[in-house]
Amino acid sequence: MNKRRALLVGFGVGLMAGAALLQLMTFGEDLSAGTALPPEPLSVAQLQEQAEGKGYAMYKLSEPMYTQAQLDEAAAKAKADALAAEEEKSGQAADGTAAPASTPAPSASATPSPTQAAESGPESRLGLYVAAGDSLDKVATGLKALGVIQDKAAFVKAAKPYSGKMRVGLSVFEGQMTYDEIIAELLRDKNK
Repeated sequence: MNKRRALLVGFGVGLMAGAALLQLMTFGEDLSAGTALPPEPLSVAQLQEQAEGKGYAMYKLSEPMYTQAQLDEAAAKAKADALAAEEEKSGQAADGTAAPASTPAPSASATPSPTQAAESGPESRLGLYVAAGDSLDKVATGLKALGVIQDKAAFVKAAKPYSGKMRVGLSVFEGQMTYDEIIAELLRDKNK
């Protein structure tokens, strides 16, 4: 058997190479004859149906998307505005006189800026999702954008020994935290 082993291996490789070349030639003939057409593009309805079948949802880029925190804040602001308007209306009804209509004051934005969030005290909770493979520099950039840290370079220097140990998941930061507390949150197991 050992004498013919090279012959049998060569024969098997030759059969596989011949079959592959035959398939390639057949595909080339079909392509030149026009019978092998590329797949038809999906319509929007078909694409949405397939996405829903796999558990995804499609949204247009022109539609605004909000986080749950932004939605909750906008709802709270609308409720406060409605209560203020109702109190104003009941105050006018009690006086019996109609106050002249005044222009409404400009409202604050629905999303707080990073500095507003950091200054709002221990009640403020900010979250940063650490994805698999995120570098320490990318995480530090996200923390600076949220207003959790002020000096990116100093944080990177302090967290460098722990850069490979950051855990994937949502890290939550409350109020003014020290670098050690921030690093501890990044190293916390998020699956529990």
